[in-house]
Amino acid sequence: MGYIGNEPTTGHFPVDNLTSSGGSTYTLSHSPASAAAIEVSIQGVVQSTSAYSVSGNVLTLAGVSTGLTIFIRHLGETLLVPTPGDGTVTNAKIVGMDSSKLTGTIVDARLPSTALNSNVDLTTLSATNLTSGTLADARLGTVSASKLSGALPAISGAALTNLPGGGKVLQVVTNHVTNVSSTSRAVRAATNITGLNATITPASTGSKILIQINWCGEDSLGTTQDLMFGIKRGTTMIGNGVDVNGNGIAMTVSSGGYSTEAGSSMDFASYQYIDSPSTASATTYHAYVYHSVTAGTLHTNRTAVDGSSNYAYERAASSITLTELSSATVLVNGS
Repeated sequence: MGYIGNEPTTGHFPVDNLTSSGGSTYTLSHSPASAAAIEVSIQGVVQSTSAYSVSGNVLTLAGVSTGLTIFIRHLGETLLVPTPGDGTVTNAKIVGMDSSKLTGTIVDARLPSTALNSNVDLTTLSATNLTSGTLADARLGTVSASKLSGALPAISGAALTNLPGGGKVLQVVTNHVTNVSSTSRAVRAATNITGLNATITPASTGSKILIQINWCGEDSLGTTQDLMFGIKRGTTMIGNGVDVNGNGIAMTVSSGGYSTEAGSSMDFASYQYIDSPSTASATTYHAYVYHSVTAGTLHTNRTAVDGSSNYAYERAASSITLTELSSATVLVNGS
């Protein structure tokens, strides 16, 4: 049908018809948002919004005599938006969501099963989203060698575990001595041979150290060559034989020599020992010489009578090598 002016607006406007009881509060059928959301009239006389107030569905209207008609018109209903229940919003209802709205931790139960196995495609995942310490070892499978770059952290031999059988060589230190030297020695004194030493720092207190010594030279003693050679760890003699009246306390004897050979045919001594230093601190090993009868001078890498202009006077090289082993079986007298 036609209208003069604007077409009337239609809608649902609930009403309450109440009878005054002489009190000041009345219960409404709906809960208005404010006093302005209802129109109140008494006996047909519209009341100012300052004459009443609302709280929930309770109308407070004082000073109304008993038995009067109170008419309330609700000027529109409050729209209540329900909270969706868990699992009730489907993918089709979600068009887009800003990443700033995604907070907290995503538990496994919220991820599709394909994201929890090796078939998931994470090639487009930005590395900036992976913070330090977020990937547990259990989540890492095989890593291609091409993905390993940069410097590897320092690692000690003690960290090498679960390797197949036997002791492993963890490090080697060698001192190859080519200088000539002369060492004064006293009677029955374990005298360190000049320059024939080396220092090693074991990776762990359980490591074994294989000491290998090669000495070459001559002694000043002309009538006998009862020289004994041995090893010291620091100032402690190790690996010695049984001491009998001050003899036999070293490890090996050099080859014999005579005064007529003082200018040629140098003597030599070659020996080794496996030590258990029981330390992870720097440890120095020395080669030493011992004579139980006479004092003298030990010449290393040269003859007793040496002359640089005479081709008949030989020169040689000596060495000490320290090899750290992760383990070793060391027997004494076969047991």
